[in-house]
Amino acid sequence: AGGSRTCRASFQAPPHPAVTQTRSFHSRSAHRPRCHRQKTLLQTAMAPRPEKRVCKDDGVKYTLKEFKEYYGEKKGQKIWEAAGKAAEKAAAKPKAEPKAKAKAKAKAKAKAQAKPPRKPKVDEELLAKALEKAKGSDAKTLHLIEPLDEGMPESKHFKIESTPVPEVKEGSFLLELLAISADPYMRGSIKSGSGATAGMPMKGFVVGRILESKCPKWFPGDLLGASLPYTTVQVLTQEDLDKTVSWRLTGVLNDSNYTLGAGVLGMPGSTAWAGFFDILKPKRAPKRGEPNGETLFVSAASGAVGQLVGQLGKLCGCKVIGSAGGPEKCATIKEKFGYDHAIDYKTCKDADELKAKLKECAPDGIDMYFENVGGMHWDAAFGSLKPKGRIAVCGVISQYNDSSFAASSLPLWALIYPQIKIEGFVCFEWLAGKKGHFLRDMVRYWKKGQLQTTETIMDGLDKWPEAFQSLFTGANNGKVVVTLGEVLPLRAPREKKEEEKKEEEKKEEEAK
Repeated sequence: AGGSRTCRASFQAPPHPAVTQTRSFHSRSAHRPRCHRQKTLLQTAMAPRPEKRVCKDDGVKYTLKEFKEYYGEKKGQKIWEAAGKAAEKAAAKPKAEPKAKAKAKAKAKAKAQAKPPRKPKVDEELLAKALEKAKGSDAKTLHLIEPLDEGMPESKHFKIESTPVPEVKEGSFLLELLAISADPYMRGSIKSGSGATAGMPMKGFVVGRILESKCPKWFPGDLLGASLPYTTVQVLTQEDLDKTVSWRLTGVLNDSNYTLGAGVLGMPGSTAWAGFFDILKPKRAPKRGEPNGETLFVSAASGAVGQLVGQLGKLCGCKVIGSAGGPEKCATIKEKFGYDHAIDYKTCKDADELKAKLKECAPDGIDMYFENVGGMHWDAAFGSLKPKGRIAVCGVISQYNDSSFAASSLPLWALIYPQIKIEGFVCFEWLAGKKGHFLRDMVRYWKKGQLQTTETIMDGLDKWPEAFQSLFTGANNGKVVVTLGEVLPLRAPREKKEEEKKEEEKKEEEAK
């Protein structure tokens, strides 16, 4: 029995010739293509890839060909070489460990913050006159009489109170407000639901200058923007500024154009920059000055934020569509701000009509929507989005005067397969310089004349309620700013050189 088991275990029947041939045939025919594919993949993997270098404008790596296509032959080559030198310089530095690198970065940041800023040049006699004027009368503060949960804000809802100007103690400085801002978001701050109380001081974005300082970080003549109470003259410390959002405007603006600190170089400018570049993230055009193939829709396009968003869109090569109220504002956004299409929303009864007009301007739909209004604008824009569309939610001015926000029926299933992205945001981190580089970019665009602005300016603290109301009635045009009386200069006007005088005369003759 044992022997029979051994025989059965060791016995193997000879394979059938047909089976052998079939297996042999299949193995040969399959083996050759597989080797061929492996060889092709190996050759592809071993092929030299074109070198890429980091572009200083957006921090993304591109090939030499892409540099030349975007910037042009000569400039592209020049920037490519500069990127190579920067890479060599970075590679030459010894690489630190992650923890050591983080410590070195924090140390460098602390050193930069500890370094005292440059002291602005002022005329001592003119400074003394401006300080005397600021201290010569009581400081005035705008107060809310009672919370307003519903309806249109009016002058009767606010009052002005006077208080003596405090003394400047060690570590503090005296700030004279030059301008205060009127913004739509402030409507929510005077509702009881947001914590508003009777008699509370109004607070918002301001532009001011330092007239007296015992603080090492600020000097007389410094200009700044901040979110502060609407008090004409106030004494603050650096700790007070650290508790809110503030940004330095010294060397950027002066006594003649300080209102821009409440507009393009203030909250509206940072909101436009952040919402467009960091939230919507437009595609880069294949070549500078060429279309990038994306369509942007902006509601409240003639407003302080909307007018800037549209211009940033044009700078990036987008096709830009804006909605505004009335023929005059529609003409402004096309002629002054460069919008490709303007829609007068006052001629639309509902979202369907607005969507139909949007389709006339963009038959294939829109890629990005900058939301400032809400209501039918939201419905029309959401229904017009292309796959992978993006929405930056900045405000809903159409509902600010209501006691409560209307419920929105957002179909969540409509976000899934089209891969729609919706993001709300506030500008504080960008405005304070913690994110992005809004101030650097907006100053550059403004100085080059690439950004145009319109302002509605009223003078006097008592005019603020009227200015605030204009935001909701449509009586404003662009950014609404309230100036606070005459601004005495701190520097004597510089005498113009002969060349400058001749150049001005030449421009006047050409204008005539």
